[in-house]
This record gives sequence, structure tokens and C-alpha cells, in this order.
Amino acid sequence: MPTAAEAAARRTEPEERPAVVRYAFFVWALAGLSGILNAIIMLINKQAFIDHAIKQNRSPNITNDQIASGATTLLWMFMVVAVIFAVLFGLFAYKAQEAVRRARLMLTILCLINVVFYLVVLQVYLSPLVAAFTLAGTVLLYLPRSNVFFRPGDLPT
Repeated sequence: MPTAAEAAARRTEPEERPAVVRYAFFVWALAGLSGILNAIIMLINKQAFIDHAIKQNRSPNITNDQIASGATTLLWMFMVVAVIFAVLFGLFAYKAQEAVRRARLMLTILCLINVVFYLVVLQVYLSPLVAAFTLAGTVLLYLPRSNVFFRPGDLPT
């Protein structure tokens, strides 16, 4: 384990950002944009979701108006969540450009949440594409060149 003086001496010049880290930023941006596009497509096809939900309704206590209102609310919630995730992707991908290890960890966590959500819960339209972009962005941040860039001790984390 290096002493404080050795660690400070090693921090003098940060290493050049590898190309894979720059590519990861654009892949994460594509993931956020495709998630928003997926939510927009779902809102455009709202009536198809409502019709499907009405056909699946087996409860006599729930009216068609309640189903339509609930579906609209749910689709708008998906839109808000997609925008929030896109902002988080952009923020943490930007911070990863500065070799912030916590940003890489947060992107990994967001990737896991996103993949489970889009491949298990919400399997519509562009969901596989969004999941693939988040997986690709995470893989790029863990390639050997990226690991050298994110190694501890070079920059404050």
C-alpha cells in the first residue's frame, strides 16, 4: 500500500481518456434517447394498450373508464421515468469521462435495473434495444483500457 506522499506523486498527471470511455458516453446517451423514444411510442399507441387491458379485464368492479385512466397514468409515469433515467445516464456517463469510479458503479447499477425492467417487466417496442445499449455501455466501462483509466489512486473518486 503506497504512502500518502507516493499516492500524491502518482496523481500529478491524469492519464489520457481512452477511446472506449468516450464511446461509452455516446452509447449511454443512445440508451437514454431510445428509452425516451420507447416511452413516446407507447404514448402514441395508448389506445392499443387500453383496448388490450379492457379485453383482459375480468373484474366486474372495474369500469372501462377506470382502465383507460389508469393506463394513461401508467404510460405518463413510464415517460417520466424514461426521462429521469436518461438524465441519470447522461450525468453519470459525463462524470465517468473524468475517471470518477462512483459514476461507473452507478451506471452499472442503473444498467442492472434497466435490463431487468426492459427485459422482464416492459417487453414492448424498443425495450430490447434499450437493454442492449445499457449492457454495451457497461461493458465498455469495464474493458481493460477502461480499468486502467479508472484504477484507484490516480484521481480522487
